[in-house]
Amino acid sequence: MKTCAVTISERGQMTLPAEVRRQMGVHPGDKVLVVVDEGVVRVQPQKWTIATLAGSVKPRNRPEDIDALIRESQG
Repeated sequence: MKTCAVTISERGQMTLPAEVRRQMGVHPGDKVLVVVDEGVVRVQPQKWTIATLAGSVKPRNRPEDIDALIRESQG
C-alpha cells in the first residue's frame, strides 16, 4: 500500500495526485465516490452516472407524452 499527503484548500478541496489518478483510471470530468466508514475515507471511481447512461434506452415515442406515462404508471 502506498500513501501520499494532499493539502485541503480553504474551500475544502483537494487534488488527487497524478499517480493516484492513473492507478484509479480516472480522467478530468470523471466522477469519484468518497466513502467514509468508521473514520476511514476511501476514494474510488464511480462506475456509472446518469450522464453515462444517457441514450442507452430508446424512448418508445418522440417526444414522450410525460402525462400519459404518469397515468399509465399509476394503473
